[in-house]
Amino acid sequence: MEFLQKHGITTREELENYRKPLEQQVLALTKERHRLYRAEPESVRIQEITGTLKPLRKDIRMCVKIEQHSLEIEQRMRELEKQSEHEKQESCEQAGKEHQEQREGR
Repeated sequence: MEFLQKHGITTREELENYRKPLEQQVLALTKERHRLYRAEPESVRIQEITGTLKPLRKDIRMCVKIEQHSLEIEQRMRELEKQSEHEKQESCEQAGKEHQEQREGR
């Protein structure tokens, strides 16, 4: 919740829009780092990139977890709504049967 508030995210679409540029940035930095490993293995920039990647990857993981959790909750809500609707129908049918039985019993 804190993560969402900090970044002003209120929908899954906003969450995705936040995550995608992070993934692109991670990809670009990773490519740069791989290039540096081959060309300049002792480069200070490698450590800088590694330090930059860590919080980016953490935010991406958080986004993915939040999205998964959101989808799970949405599915549970749908199931509960179906169950509630089914119970309402059964209740109405039972009340109808009882009413019919009372009318026939008179």
